[in-house]
Amino acid sequence: MRYDNIEIAGKQYRIEFNWNAISAWMDETGQHFDDLVDVSKIKGSHITELCYQAVVEGCRMDGVEFPYSCKDFGAALQPQMIGAFMQIFTNHMKSMTTVVNTKKK
Repeated sequence: MRYDNIEIAGKQYRIEFNWNAISAWMDETGQHFDDLVDVSKIKGSHITELCYQAVVEGCRMDGVEFPYSCKDFGAALQPQMIGAFMQIFTNHMKSMTTVVNTKKK
């Protein structure tokens, strides 16, 4: 299976925007799930935290420890990388919503 990754200091880390990552982001920032509807209205530091939590969760799923703090992670990010993260976020959110079927039979 192919996963989305980010390279930091020559090492690849998996990115997972799943419920664990989103709930950790909400806990850390005080934001609500509905705030993710329009990420353009979220503070920059909260976007960094969202991306950070996605990488931490990806590492957890791969059984490796992510060696960076959120601040160190943010320092490693280039502005153009945020656009790529947001595209991955959008793709992961779309795949989550297609899996959950709320229609009644």
